[in-house]
Amino acid sequence: MPLVSTHRFSNVISIPVALAQTELRRGSAIKLASVTLLAGQTMQLRFLFLNIVKVLTPGVLADEVNTGYGLAFVGVYADTDMATSHVGAVVSKQTGVTGLSPFYTYDYTTPGKYSVILWNNTGRSIDGAMDMAVSVSGALKVVTE
Repeated sequence: MPLVSTHRFSNVISIPVALAQTELRRGSAIKLASVTLLAGQTMQLRFLFLNIVKVLTPGVLADEVNTGYGLAFVGVYADTDMATSHVGAVVSKQTGVTGLSPFYTYDYTTPGKYSVILWNNTGRSIDGAMDMAVSVSGALKVVTE
């Protein structure tokens, strides 16, 4: 008996969440994925990593728009695109890779529209705004029961 049956395989959709190295401008957001979850479906956030490759505006002391959300953050949002209403997020406070554990999945079962959005959290004042080079990698899995 195979580990994954053909019936089970036909009920699973894997959705990559990926962004190659990109310039993320001050105060901006990029929608990376959008999924509509129906009744009887479960969405799993398998892993999510955010890499701030480098700061493109040297000499700037970052001024965070939302304190506690670091320089940039990427999150899963349910039925909204508001920065502070995520249902799972990765916050990066410095250059380098930050992520959610790939050994733990985050499950979403409430029907609705889910989005994965990347935010630049700097720029409350013009003196504290910074642009950065970032990349994102992750995976969502939608399972129909």
